[in-house]
Amino acid sequence: MKCAEGREGNHKMSLAYVQFGIAIFIGLLGTLVGLLMALAILLPVHTAKAEAALSRSPSRCFLVGLGTLILTVLAVVMLSVPILRPIGFVGLLGQGAVMSIGMAGIAQLMGKRISEMSGAKTSFGTLVRGSFAFSAGVFFPLLGWYLLAPIAGVCSLGAGVMAFIPPRTASPPLHGMDGFEGQGAM
Repeated sequence: MKCAEGREGNHKMSLAYVQFGIAIFIGLLGTLVGLLMALAILLPVHTAKAEAALSRSPSRCFLVGLGTLILTVLAVVMLSVPILRPIGFVGLLGQGAVMSIGMAGIAQLMGKRISEMSGAKTSFGTLVRGSFAFSAGVFFPLLGWYLLAPIAGVCSLGAGVMAFIPPRTASPPLHGMDGFEGQGAM
């Protein structure tokens, strides 16, 4: 077989290439597990809010994530304009951070559900199991890459956004006619 330059080349895949690919794959899997665990430990309030949002209404998280993708497109467009490039970069960096919080929430939720099935009691073990299960699912060839990763990405983006939105405060209920006291009403 001839190379681009017209000379013979060795195009066989050696065992070293395969081992290198597997090492990269395991390294990426390990770094995602570590990132999810670190975020869940360092930012427990926001991760718990993302987990609660996913547990309560996953479809709402998905729809909020789809809406937030509009900002992603806007940030990518800003990257092509030299004067707006820093703003686009900061926008994408912020969305990545918010998405990471949402992914940590997914990992915590998965860990709790796995622990309920297995009867495990430790919260750290729960976090490790959830982080590893989520990471392994996302890195699973083809199905994980093209089906689970996009859906989980949109849901985690929505859950991350919802983790930073303050909860609605309900107004105190009016008892009887208390709301009309001092206003001349009967």
